[in-house]
Amino acid sequence: MKHLPDTLQDTDAGPLDALARDWLDGALDPDSPEAALARQALESDSGLAARIESDRAAEQRLAAALDAYARPQESGRAPALIARAARRAEAADRWVRRTGAAAAAILVFAGGWMAGSLPASDPGQPPSELVMLGGQAADATAFQAGLANEPVMAPPELTGHGLQLTASITRAAPDGALNALEYAGPQGETVRILVRRTGPAPSETLHQASMDGDPLVWWREGDHVIGVTGPLRRDALTAIAEDVRLQARGAPVVADFSPAPELGVQVVSDPG
Repeated sequence: MKHLPDTLQDTDAGPLDALARDWLDGALDPDSPEAALARQALESDSGLAARIESDRAAEQRLAAALDAYARPQESGRAPALIARAARRAEAADRWVRRTGAAAAAILVFAGGWMAGSLPASDPGQPPSELVMLGGQAADATAFQAGLANEPVMAPPELTGHGLQLTASITRAAPDGALNALEYAGPQGETVRILVRRTGPAPSETLHQASMDGDPLVWWREGDHVIGVTGPLRRDALTAIAEDVRLQARGAPVVADFSPAPELGVQVVSDPG
């Protein structure tokens, strides 16, 4: 059995806040040394659990907006949703920064645009009425035409993880586009790779967060932000993210790509 450190500060098992969060999420073996450290951290800091829950709620509020935007919308509503998304984007970003929401991992995705339609409110997200509306309506025709000029991410090869590419989705945003690659796992689970173009920035190490109740691993790569999310354990998702990152560095992150429909890959260029 691994020897526990004499003090919490001596541990090399990882940040204590992260361990505590994994324990609260049920991701740690109850008999593991890491679980013991997490319980000790929670007992020694009475406010730690509340801070973790506050961080989780902030992440979920922004993740819900991203998830609503990344998922296909009902046909016939796209033009109206584009206009609403454009009006909300700037005001929603200002609202997020004013409140100081502790959700940096999601903020990099949501900073320049917002979902066209927020799902029904629940305890973890604000009602859509609180999102300030402002600005002028977007030119839906221009957005739709612009999708034709947006390249998509060259799909990483993930069969070693038991994942098969099923869809390549490009969605319009007021300042660019979001590219989502969907992979099906052996148990029918869906793992998604989300890519959003940003300004040039130094590449970063992997960051951990949550999205729609699932783990999210994200990082910056050149002038892109890339995230991997799905209903998997954090260690499995991190291994997939490491593979995606390695492949992205070995070839252009974004390239022209036309997946073959006969292989079961769906291609969607959706304005909203």
